Amino acid sequence: MNLQHYSPKNPNKAIATGALVTTVGIATFGWLTSRYGWPIYLELGSHFQLQYFILSLVALVVLVFSRWQRFVWIGIFCSAVLAVQVLPWYLPPARFVPQPSSNLRVLVSNLHNHNRQFDRVLDFVRQEHPDFAVFIEVNHPWSEQLDTLRDILPYRFSSETFESRGVVIYGKQEPIDPQLKWFGNQQTASIVSQLEVEGRRLSIVATHPLPPVKFWRFQSRNQHLDRLGEYVQTLTQTTLVLGDLNVTMWSPYYKQLIQRTGLKNARQGFGILPSWPTQNTFNKLPRQIAWLFSIPIDHCLLSPEIQVTNVRTGPDVGSDHRPLVVDLRVAPSQNS
Repeated sequence: MNLQHYSPKNPNKAIATGALVTTVGIATFGWLTSRYGWPIYLELGSHFQLQYFILSLVALVVLVFSRWQRFVWIGIFCSAVLAVQVLPWYLPPARFVPQPSSNLRVLVSNLHNHNRQFDRVLDFVRQEHPDFAVFIEVNHPWSEQLDTLRDILPYRFSSETFESRGVVIYGKQEPIDPQLKWFGNQQTASIVSQLEVEGRRLSIVATHPLPPVKFWRFQSRNQHLDRLGEYVQTLTQTTLVLGDLNVTMWSPYYKQLIQRTGLKNARQGFGILPSWPTQNTFNKLPRQIAWLFSIPIDHCLLSPEIQVTNVRTGPDVGSDHRPLVVDLRVAPSQNS
């Protein structure tokens, strides 16, 4: 390719300059928000790194066709800055062993309290047949519907109230010592429990911080994540944290949680897997618009010794979230 140097007489000057400003701007904003986005508005901007990366590639294509060599190299650098935020999630971890058999399937689903597509959710759960399931935003109608799953998931434990933010766990085996715990706002009870797999005792935390759409909710979510991290640090057993955390992997608050606890994200090696929003968000958001703004806020965080064999998001089940299904391999206890 014969790239030309900058010339003020180039007829593509306005387009190329606009593309350059765009790619430099979004790369700078994306990098800063993922590291220094402590104020609410900056932090909210940290969640769209995938979108920033795609925009930078579009701008780079424009720069390439403009044939301005210096601008192209700047565009490549900016895209590389954003690629570092996104592409590592598609790379397998260092100790990855391909396709081992799983012995634990977990399912996480934020149902959305106004969703009445009961059959979609119930059919999906029966199709996936999880060993352990976490349901979020469970109210009274949903509680009654979910109980029809007791033939395949006979054991259940829930938060005490179902106004709109109930958390419920279902399992094939009875949870060990299940309790309610509050990491932040009193509206958001979490469930802490234990589960035995292959003779190994796992600590389970099912949780749902408030969405950071207002400043007080932003503070509540951050306090929730902070106290969650403190609690996980006290656990001596292999740990799973499951739920809609209302934060992506690029937020400084998420990074602080991971650094404090040493947990890993089940997504590593399987991609970004956005889970929110869907076209059911904001009064039937068009599918194309929902896809453009989709971000990964539903998570399975786990101790490094657990191997992830597969992760995927489920179909549209009428909620503003897609379910998350994770297949895990838990090594047998040496004492079993």
